Amino acid sequence: MSNLHALTVPKWGMSMEEGEIAEWQVAVGDQLAVGDAVVDIETSKIVNTAESTCAGTLVRQVAQPGEVHKVAMLLGVVAEGVVAEGEITEAEIDAFVAAFAPDAAALNISLVADAAEPEKPAPQPSYGESPAKKATPAAAPAAQPQSALSQGPDDTDVKASTVARRIAKAHNINLNNITPTGRHGRVSKQDIEQAAGIRVQAAPLVRQGAGQAISATVSPLAGRSTVDDSRIAATPVARRMATKMNINLNDVTPTGRRNRVTKDDVEKAAIALTGVADYREEKLSSMRKTIAARLTESKQTVPHYRVSVDIEIDSLLQQRKYMNDALGHSISVNDFIIKASASALHAVPDVNVQFTGESILKFDQADISVAVAIDGGLITPVIRNAGNKSLPEISAAAKDLATRAKNGQLTVDEFQGGTFSISNLGMYGVDQFDAIINLPQAAILAVAAGKKQSVVKGDRIVPATVMRVSLSSDHRAIDGSVAALFLKALKGFLENPASMLL
Repeated sequence: MSNLHALTVPKWGMSMEEGEIAEWQVAVGDQLAVGDAVVDIETSKIVNTAESTCAGTLVRQVAQPGEVHKVAMLLGVVAEGVVAEGEITEAEIDAFVAAFAPDAAALNISLVADAAEPEKPAPQPSYGESPAKKATPAAAPAAQPQSALSQGPDDTDVKASTVARRIAKAHNINLNNITPTGRHGRVSKQDIEQAAGIRVQAAPLVRQGAGQAISATVSPLAGRSTVDDSRIAATPVARRMATKMNINLNDVTPTGRRNRVTKDDVEKAAIALTGVADYREEKLSSMRKTIAARLTESKQTVPHYRVSVDIEIDSLLQQRKYMNDALGHSISVNDFIIKASASALHAVPDVNVQFTGESILKFDQADISVAVAIDGGLITPVIRNAGNKSLPEISAAAKDLATRAKNGQLTVDEFQGGTFSISNLGMYGVDQFDAIINLPQAAILAVAAGKKQSVVKGDRIVPATVMRVSLSSDHRAIDGSVAALFLKALKGFLENPASMLL
């Protein structure tokens, strides 16, 4: 097997631990050169394309679209040179896959237990063999009741894929009761689903399925039917509603005339499944899962506190108008905020920090992460060394990063490694909001809309454009007085924009 080589999940960025397989760019039998695009992998923020690290012929696609694999795990197998039909047997490839072990030294993360035994896809046709030559699989066994599957001796030593074992544990299924059909006699995810009558999608979103027609009270294990419901009698409105809400009509108890499913019947079934009458279900993307996990971690582990200040921006707006109209630039209010934040970080460097648990990291350079809304979530591209950039340079960099972020064209180093974040919702007209700290950073600035208000100047009440900003800080690293000093400096720069151009 010395002429077989592994294609593995690359590590893009220090925080990457896993990726979801999106689409293969090559097929089994294709010739590869070093650097050829092989497979698209969706990480927490972007879709990257893994490249071939060796030359030869692709003889096995191990990772399949929709599966999530950890860094350094096996994607596929490449044989050296041009491989003729029958030159390399499936048994040789199987042995190579079974013997594969990830290179732990290449990781900056701890490999979890399931990394040693990745989920294998269903057997594929032999290399060079037509799928039509494969034997017709046996009919799937009928689903067994949960009680019949939960009893039995200790199943620790039963061979099973990691995913199958996780599903079995979640549904209290003893693996001794499952007939294995996976490679090398292992219990596969499909074996669990067929035996228990469940259908599980990519974690962590779990949807159940399979089984016969049930009443509006749906048990978690019985779940949702996957049987064709096109012959179920239903009103047109009920069928449209069921399609919209992803409800199988086999799971609805009909109460209409001539035993037809009505709109009310579908609503009752929806309430039984989700607790609400009208809903649509969308699978969480890798980005949304990561956003949820990171924000939960930040909110739960970081002692947030917030300090706010109102800033008059009429001078800033006049300066912006002059630079854009007279000098031909295209500078936004947010560009001024980025520049002012970098200037304030240089003036109050104790905010430009990160808390590690054992120490506080202090940064001399202000690398500003700017939140950009994209389809399915948001991303924070970084404007490096913003303090040493001019307003036109910041404007050009921000526009370029935002455009490529929305097109999914950022590289990992362009949205990781910032030292401070800005989230601006002013364009939506909000008066004030609080932002959650973008770990591992220690502070984030929330920027609201600039609105005309009456303010007191001396003994007079005059109109002014006022913008409220709120600084969320990690109290483990930044004291309240330091946060107040930062906002004071920021206010000075924004109310007197010429001062940050010196």
